[in-house]
Amino acid sequence: MDFQNILVAIIISAALLYIGQIVWRKAKAFSPKSSCGAGCGCAGKTKQKM
Repeated sequence: MDFQNILVAIIISAALLYIGQIVWRKAKAFSPKSSCGAGCGCAGKTKQKM
């Protein structure tokens, strides 16, 4: 392999890793959450009957 082929292989590998990272984050965002984040206020908002 010459220098250009190695450089192209590195660039393509970096692009595939970047796309994989984006796909992983998107897939992780759709996964079910065990609870909401800290400080969202959802636990403190309960309706009180009068």
